[in-house]
Amino acid sequence: MAADELTVDDRKTRTTVPSPERITFTVRKATVMTAIVFAMIIILAVAATIVGLVAVGLQGRGRDRAPRLAEKMTSAAEHLNGDSEPPEKFVRLVETRLLH
Repeated sequence: MAADELTVDDRKTRTTVPSPERITFTVRKATVMTAIVFAMIIILAVAATIVGLVAVGLQGRGRDRAPRLAEKMTSAAEHLNGDSEPPEKFVRLVETRLLH
């Protein structure tokens, strides 16, 4: 038998390294779905918190307990509604980024 010939038994026990194109990762669908649901819950919680804080700012609730927070939320609500002018720092930032 020549040195480069392999018998049937040799081919079964020989190990090969797969090429990068053939390497695949298997992830259970349940794991991916769990991650997606968890991320969506976090996103919805953050959105609900922002909406709640702005609603507090619009209605003026909690002004006696947290006057500074209520003032900030009132300002944020006015900006989100388009009722007030943008801050000067923001205007300068936009102008410098767009003009240069």
